[in-house]
Amino acid sequence: MKKCPNCSMELPDEAHYCPRCMFQYEKQEIQIKDTHKKHILLWILGSVLIIGMLIAIPLVKHGIQSHVNKNHLEESEIQNIINENFRTGENIIYDSEVENDLKDVLGSEVVDIKSTFGEETNGMYRENGMDIYTFGMLTVAVNQETVIQDILIDYTAGENKKKYGIYGIDGTSDIRNVKEILGAPDREHENELCYRFDRELSPRLNITFSADGMVEQLEYYYVQ
Repeated sequence: MKKCPNCSMELPDEAHYCPRCMFQYEKQEIQIKDTHKKHILLWILGSVLIIGMLIAIPLVKHGIQSHVNKNHLEESEIQNIINENFRTGENIIYDSEVENDLKDVLGSEVVDIKSTFGEETNGMYRENGMDIYTFGMLTVAVNQETVIQDILIDYTAGENKKKYGIYGIDGTSDIRNVKEILGAPDREHENELCYRFDRELSPRLNITFSADGMVEQLEYYYVQ
């Protein structure tokens, strides 16, 4: 029991006002209940957030991993497409015994690699606006800027069939060897395979075979 502070009437503890003098008590109990409700609401919200995070984190991690795997797969597929459809020269793998592989000679200045070619065996002459040099089995066409545009290796003009080659292909290679290294040709004739390379200035490689299927000539050149 409690007394009304205004008229001293005894009242129950839970009374909110005095019926005699109409004195009003502050509604502390309601405030306590409201505070309790807020605590409950906050606890519920916190629990929901925690549960949500526990559910979301694995999903996010799975999504990230799936995204990474997807991108990795796409990169692999792109690389496979490049390897299957483009012949850049960088993705050609071969094991060669060629003494001088000339795959990187196109575009070089002739004066820089004359030591590789050795002594000229014929005098220089001009043809189709090019200076033509002969070094035994090797014929080299050079433009006005002295940059090599065309190389012809004729294995019938020399005895050492491994002296010069291109991408590991030399005078001891046959049709099977060539296709193992370079793959299917862009064009195939009765005794000739033609390959195109997908890089600057689009070099070409024409390979001529003898009647017994051995490489007889290699011509490596820029398309004019």
